[in-house]
Order: sequence, then C-alpha cells, then structure tokens
Amino acid sequence: MNWSSFLILTIAFWGLSGAYSTSETERPKNRIVFHETNLTRAVALELLNSDKDHYEILSIGDQETNNITSYLCNLPQQEQFEVNFHEPRTTLHDLKEQAVELIADTFDQDKCLYAFGILGNYWTIGFCYGDKVMQFHEDIEDFLKASHKPNHPNHVYMLGRFPGSEKFNLKETRISNQAIGQPKLKLDPREFSVDEGYSHKLEGEICDLTGQPRKLTVKYVCDSSNSRIEVLEIREIKTCQYDMVLNIPSLCKLNVAKEHVVDILCTQIFA
Repeated sequence: MNWSSFLILTIAFWGLSGAYSTSETERPKNRIVFHETNLTRAVALELLNSDKDHYEILSIGDQETNNITSYLCNLPQQEQFEVNFHEPRTTLHDLKEQAVELIADTFDQDKCLYAFGILGNYWTIGFCYGDKVMQFHEDIEDFLKASHKPNHPNHVYMLGRFPGSEKFNLKETRISNQAIGQPKLKLDPREFSVDEGYSHKLEGEICDLTGQPRKLTVKYVCDSSNSRIEVLEIREIKTCQYDMVLNIPSLCKLNVAKEHVVDILCTQIFA
C-alpha cells in the first residue's frame, strides 16, 4: 500500500476516534497497526456482524492503480482511556510556575554545580544558578578536591548569564562559588518553553569567532531512574551556541498529563 492510501486510512480513523474522546485536549492518539493473516471476507463479515460496535471494514482505493484493498479493523474500547474528571486540570502556565519553583528550590545560589570532562572530554562546566554558566579546563585532581582552579585563567568562558547578573564584574572571581550576595533568583515562567523538559535561553560573553554574544539553551528534565542533580549533556550545536541538559529529580513531582496512544489493529481481507 502506498503513502496516499495510508493517509486516507489515517484520516478516516481520526474521525472515528472522536466517538471515544472526551475533549480536544484529551483525545487519544491512534496508532494504526497492520496485521497480516489469511483473513477471508466471509470470516471478516462474520466478525463484523457479531460486534459492530468494535469492528469496521474500510475499503481503501489506491490512486495509482485504482485497486481497492479492504481491512477489518478492531476499534478500541472506550474504557481503555477513560479520563478521571475528579483530578484538577493543570494549565500550561501553572505547570511552568510549578517548574520554576522546583528548579529554584533545587539550587543553592551561593554554590555551583560542576561537570568534568565534557564537550570533547576537555572542559569543565560550572552551572551557578542565578549567576552564570561557565566553561574552563582544569586537572582532575582540582575537580575532585572541588578547588576548581583553571589551567588557563584567561580561557574561562561565560556561556550564559542569568538575568540581573550582568551588572556585576566577575573578572576577579570567575571560578568562585560565591554568588556575590545576589537575592534568590526566581525565573520568569513566561521565558520558559515546554518540550520534553523546561527550557530557557541565556546569553554569555562575546564570542571572538562571531562577534555576537554566546547563546545557551538550558533544559531542565526529570530522569526517573536518576536521583542525582547533575549536568547530563552539553553540546555546541553551532559556533558559540550551546544546548545544555540538567537532571532535576524534583520535576518528577509535576502532574503532567500523559498522552494516550491506542492501537487500532487492521487486518487485510483476502477474497
């Protein structure tokens, strides 16, 4: 079957699924699964007549060959994805506000979180909530002792600065754990995007190669199998543009609606 036939079948079941959904936001996603058996038309009609609520025959025309292929499809039962109306609904804005609170409570603003040997197994990344995200090279001994002494003090790069921290001159304390007395930062939920995590964007110091500020996207995620607060990944996706992922275990507390995926089993009918 070609893609045009698949599209027709998908559209047909999108309409059928409305009979089982409770609202646009709660409508389940239908995944069509094709199953090959030696199903005869007589058996298909017998099954259809025995339970018309859960079976339907669809005939799909191939626009290129004008051939028609029929399928017996087993429609999902309503009880497979009932929604509990007694649970309060959470808006996207509420969700982001809760995430901002949990992220702020995760970090001490007078300490930094460090990750050693990433970005080409060379750099140490320092994430100082409310202040800065920096990149520098150090020896493993200094990392383990938490002294964080850069091998090359002139090669400490600010990948991103948090709102309000730009007004401070940190040249003399670039690797310091001290947040220089700033009040506890609360991020603005409106600056967050939600896509498999909670992310916001920061700008850093001027990049010598582009002449523009370095750009950093920080994404906070919850890995249910990992109870540590840590930097999971940082990548330079373009020159002086970075994506950073941090694991925040407390984000698992958020009541995020899960997508319902329901399989529709369709079996081709042979004459």
